[in-house]
Amino acid sequence: MEETWEAVRFERVQPKGRTKPLLLECARDAEKGEERVRFIVKALGLPEIHEASLCQELLGCRLARLFGMAAPMAGLVNISTEFLAAIAVDVQQGGVSPSAGLAVGVELVPNLQVFPASPGLTLDEVTEAARIYLFDMISQNADRRPESPNCGRADGRIVPFDFENAFSFRLAILKSDPWRISGLTFANKHLFFHSLQEHGSEVKWGDVFAPFESVPAGAVANTCGTISAAWHAIGAAIHAHFEAVFAHWLEFKREVFATLGVSP
Repeated sequence: MEETWEAVRFERVQPKGRTKPLLLECARDAEKGEERVRFIVKALGLPEIHEASLCQELLGCRLARLFGMAAPMAGLVNISTEFLAAIAVDVQQGGVSPSAGLAVGVELVPNLQVFPASPGLTLDEVTEAARIYLFDMISQNADRRPESPNCGRADGRIVPFDFENAFSFRLAILKSDPWRISGLTFANKHLFFHSLQEHGSEVKWGDVFAPFESVPAGAVANTCGTISAAWHAIGAAIHAHFEAVFAHWLEFKREVFATLGVSP
C-alpha cells in the first residue's frame, strides 16, 4: 500500500456539503524532504461516510486524473488518536464526530468557482465537459446534477470533485451491460447534458475519447489496486467494470452519441 499522509493541523469543518468534511494540513516524508498539503478530508464518523464511499472518493479522483481530467489530487490520510484528541473541541463545535484511522483527502483548490445550476459553458469548455460526462457515464456517477454540481472552474480548467457516490453499479439489483448507458435513468439529468446536446457539433469528440483510448494497459488495474487492503474487493469490482466497458468501446461510443442525440 502507498505511503499515507499524516494529519498535522486542523483548520475547520467545511460549512457546506452534506458530509461535513474537515480541512486539514497533512504531511508526509518525501525523498527530497517533507511535503505538506491542505486536504479536504472525509473520515469515518462524518455524515454519510462509510468504507465504500471513502474508496470510491479515492478511486474516482485518481481515475479521473488518469483519463486527463483536472480532478484534485487524492491521498490516504491517517488521523491519529492523539491528533483527534487535540482537535476534539474544534470538531465538536463544528457539529461532527470523526473517527481516528484511515481517511481520504483531496487537495484543496483555493480558487475554485463552483458551477451554478446552469453552467453556461463556453465553446472552449464543451470538450472538457464532454470528457467529464463520459467519465461519469462509465463510472455511473449520478451525483453531478444541476442541484448538486460537484464541479467548478479553476485556472482555466473544469474541476470535477466529490466522487463518493460514483460506481453506483455496485449497488444495482439488476445488473446490465456496463457499456449500455442508454438505460441509465440519470444520464439526462447530468450537469452538462443539455449543454452537450446544444453544442454537440462543436465538441472535439476525438479529443474527448483520446485519453481513454491512450491509457496504457494495466494502468486502471494499478490504480484500482493501490488502495487499502480492506478495499481490494471494491477496487477489483471497479476495475472489472472499466475493463468490460473498454472491451465494448465502439458500442459504448455509439451509446454516448445516442443518449445525447448528437452525431460524431
